[in-house]
Amino acid sequence: MPRERRKHHRLPIEATQVQGATVNGHVLDLSMTGIAIETTRGLNIGTSHRLRITSMDRALVLYASVRWCRLQRICPKNNGDAVPIFRTGLKINPTDR
Repeated sequence: MPRERRKHHRLPIEATQVQGATVNGHVLDLSMTGIAIETTRGLNIGTSHRLRITSMDRALVLYASVRWCRLQRICPKNNGDAVPIFRTGLKINPTDR
C-alpha cells in the first residue's frame, strides 16, 4: 500500500464548481493546503490560477499553483466527438492576490 504523503486531511466535495480565467470544472476534494479539480482542459504544471469556488449560494476565491495534471478518461459525446477529462492537483498559495 502506498504511503500517504499529505500533511492535511482532504475533504471530498460534492457538486461544487470551480471557475477562473483559464479554469472551469468541478472540485473533487479540498484541504488546508491543496485542492483537486476535474476539468476538460489540461493545466500546465507550475502555472498559477485565481479560482472561484461556488457551492449553493456561497463563493470562495483562492490562488493556487498546479502541482500535477493527468488525463483521467475520455468521454464520448452523442455526436461522435470525445471530451478529455483531466484531474489536477493544485497547491493553495495563501499570500497571492
